[in-house]
Amino acid sequence: MALLKEDSVFTHVIAIDFGTGASGYGIAPRTLDANGKPRIEVFNPCDETDDKKTPTAILFDNDGKFLAFGQAALHQYAEIIDDEDTGYLFQNYKMHLLHMNQNAKSLDGREMPLMKVISETLRYIAGKATEKLQEQLGNLIAAKIRWVLTVPALWSEEHKQFMRKAAVEAGIVEGSNSPNLI
Repeated sequence: MALLKEDSVFTHVIAIDFGTGASGYGIAPRTLDANGKPRIEVFNPCDETDDKKTPTAILFDNDGKFLAFGQAALHQYAEIIDDEDTGYLFQNYKMHLLHMNQNAKSLDGREMPLMKVISETLRYIAGKATEKLQEQLGNLIAAKIRWVLTVPALWSEEHKQFMRKAAVEAGIVEGSNSPNLI
């Protein structure tokens, strides 16, 4: 079994695809398969269905505490509304980053800092990814994971730096210049 030549310090790559409409993640070990190609597994962070992504939706309670992500956030918000209560449900919030807005607007028009909304999204997906990798390996060394955050090609360095800061806020890496983060 061959190894990728670059990044020999890392044993696995976890890529988070934070999309406008849907999000997911992929895990790839550093080892190559018999044909010399990397083996990449793609997962839905919310369930084990065949869908490889879940809606990019995040729900917070009225105090700003994270409640749910993805399809679960949509279902839980529907229950909250049925009970005539409120919560902060965010969808399409990646567009706020495109325009470098400081805040994201929830479905009911209330605002929350965009950094909090995106970092909680990354925290949730990263947590699910590391759980999956832990399941597969049994023993996980966080320092040996290379993290990749997908970003649109048209994004500026300012947009990319925001995502790096969000990764730090999410606890994925210790600093925005971490060698564990691409």
